Amino acid sequence: MTEQEYSKAPGIRRSLLWEIRRSPAHLKWRMDNPPEATPALIFGQALHCMILTPSDFGSQFVFMPAADRRTKAGREAWDAAAEQAQGKTQLPFDWVEQISGMTNAVAFNQAAARLLRGPNESSYFWSDSLTNELCKCRTDAETDIGNMHLIVDLKSCQDASTDAFMRDALHYGYDVQAAMYTDGYKAVTGREASFVFIAVEKNPPYAVNILQADTLFMQHGQDRYRHLLGLYHECRQRNQWPGYTGFDGDIASLGLPAWLAKDYQ
Repeated sequence: MTEQEYSKAPGIRRSLLWEIRRSPAHLKWRMDNPPEATPALIFGQALHCMILTPSDFGSQFVFMPAADRRTKAGREAWDAAAEQAQGKTQLPFDWVEQISGMTNAVAFNQAAARLLRGPNESSYFWSDSLTNELCKCRTDAETDIGNMHLIVDLKSCQDASTDAFMRDALHYGYDVQAAMYTDGYKAVTGREASFVFIAVEKNPPYAVNILQADTLFMQHGQDRYRHLLGLYHECRQRNQWPGYTGFDGDIASLGLPAWLAKDYQ
């Protein structure tokens, strides 16, 4: 199954479910108005393809020449490249070094290369046991080490150090992703799985870190995942997608942050 087929298939995916953390209204808007592909999204797709399925890269992406289109020769070179690139995603020439550097860093890390060697981009679909909502996920890679099955996810980041990545993981909902993916994998296969992140920095020396989600990280993700999916289910049952005031029009209390409130206590 291609990424395009997966995207069109029914079911709520983690990246969409994460939108409801802000409000159901934001999720509903996102579902009704799919965003245009941003440069950051395209970069991530190209990097994943280069690392996970390099044989497919040439049929999906093309690096455009470093041509100065203010000159006649530059325009001709660009137009010729654009004609050959029809049907492919065009990537800026200045991404070549960055994507190649990140790809090589992951490939030269023996542990990372071993983890990514298994099946790539497997899609899973299941009905949630508590809400009966149709869910889906698509793993970057999977592998078995001994009797342990690992779901492996590749992340690009500015800082792959363990503490920095932990903060990013909680901010961007990577814990929710780990919980949802392992839940879906078990629902489909009946097997338990652990979750591992391979983080690679976007700037030289493109340092790599490998991090396995521990028990507390997974529990926290499971709690947030169940809350978000439960709220999504309630919205669908009610056919209501409220903003910040919730289903009952609640009025929030506007106070002071703790560091400032202490001056008045």
